[in-house]
Amino acid sequence: MKLCNGCRSLALVLASLHGTWLLAIVVGGIAAFVPLMLAMRLPGAFVTRAVIAVAFMAFSVLFIQETHGAIELHFHIFGVLAFLLVYRDWRVIVIGAAVIAVHHVVFDAVQRAGGPLYLVPPGRGGLAMVSVHAAFVVVEAAVLIYLAIAQERETRTIATMRAQEAAEAERLNELAQALERRDLTAAEHVQGSDGALGALSEGIDHVAELVRSIQRTAADVTAAIHGRALAETARASFAARFSRRALSEATDVPIVDLGECGQSTVAELFTRTTALVSSRNQVRRVAAGGGLRLVVEVPGEVPRVTRLSDVDARLADVVGPDAVGPHLSVRTFLRCGRAVVEVTRKLSV
Repeated sequence: MKLCNGCRSLALVLASLHGTWLLAIVVGGIAAFVPLMLAMRLPGAFVTRAVIAVAFMAFSVLFIQETHGAIELHFHIFGVLAFLLVYRDWRVIVIGAAVIAVHHVVFDAVQRAGGPLYLVPPGRGGLAMVSVHAAFVVVEAAVLIYLAIAQERETRTIATMRAQEAAEAERLNELAQALERRDLTAAEHVQGSDGALGALSEGIDHVAELVRSIQRTAADVTAAIHGRALAETARASFAARFSRRALSEATDVPIVDLGECGQSTVAELFTRTTALVSSRNQVRRVAAGGGLRLVVEVPGEVPRVTRLSDVDARLADVVGPDAVGPHLSVRTFLRCGRAVVEVTRKLSV
């Protein structure tokens, strides 16, 4: 509407050239007032856009009339036609071009007949001049119509995308609230969704599966608590039993034969023969802390203790044939923390 008011002000300025004050006030006032009222009462309506297009062309006609057909004022037509592209409506451009086409034909005929209307400066009218002007208007209108249609499609596409984004944002908000409530079933309602919503739904499915796995593991751990308590009691009893210096005085010590188990590693030996060692990694940790040892006890002598570090060494390499005596007076033990295994060798018959 500011552009219409600007055109009305320009009409009053041009009225001073040939004294067309009444024409400037009446026509300029109507061309500015009517679009303003429609814009206030029917904003965005097609009739409002159409009246604005007619009003712009009316100002072009007024300027040309006030300057007695000055060619320079014809450029106002091309300027306001281009401005109508802002509405992204090809119909508005067609209306504007049609109004100015009728103006050229009628005013040219009246001017050549000697009437008081002006299209071009006196002596320069005619069908050739009208045809040249019409050709330029048609070309510009065609380009503007093409751009208006393209922009309308683009605007509708953007509007659709924004509506989808708004709906997705709303669903994301619902999912976020569901997650705050620890409701992992909310993702079931958005299966097959695209974009961030689908990705979040898939992520929630994974989280739900992980939670269910953790719940199953927790149940298994709970079921094993009693067994663990029994194991702790057994370890305490075993530790008390073997708190004495001589391992040979202990009872219930697992016994392995060097000939049968010589190819087994130290780690395998402990994991197979004693419940106090649950894995090879446990043997490695004990060995790293200096708790894996070879103990040879001879009656009347101080036990010979050798610290072991290679848990993957074969039992035959660790103990050796000389470490196991051919009689019961020499006894050989492997100790992993509080777990003890006695190594013997069967006598040949």
